[in-house]
Amino acid sequence: LQKGNRSDGACMQPPPAESVTEIEDIMNLSPELTRDFRGLKMWLPLQMLGVEAFRAQLEEKLALARYAASAIGDGSVPNLRIVSEPQLSIFTFKLIDGVKTGKELDALNAEFLNHINKNGNVVLSPFRSVNAIPGELCIRMAILSHRSDL
Repeated sequence: LQKGNRSDGACMQPPPAESVTEIEDIMNLSPELTRDFRGLKMWLPLQMLGVEAFRAQLEEKLALARYAASAIGDGSVPNLRIVSEPQLSIFTFKLIDGVKTGKELDALNAEFLNHINKNGNVVLSPFRSVNAIPGELCIRMAILSHRSDL
């Protein structure tokens, strides 16, 4: 354990020989925690679960995005329109009532988004381009959580 977590950089010199005990330094018992060790979050699950578990989860999320987009775009919910087809596991849609345009349409979609998010079972986010053209506000669905399934 100590050998695997040892860091002997210039700023971390080993303790003097007279102070060496059975455990040289407590910092050698775990990964260095003063900086993010982002690689560990990916490496450890890959080692424990293998790459197939990650492939299966990714395929499931891609399938869920396609399923959700087709359910929204099939016309069973009137006035919902897919704005952008799924790219990986993300797509956008909006509510169009056929009457409102511009800022009124943005307000309608913002109200619809707030109504969806109010329950807390699903959290969707608003999306608009950097140009912020009135009437282009969409609702963004990103299926990424390991808890999302059919």
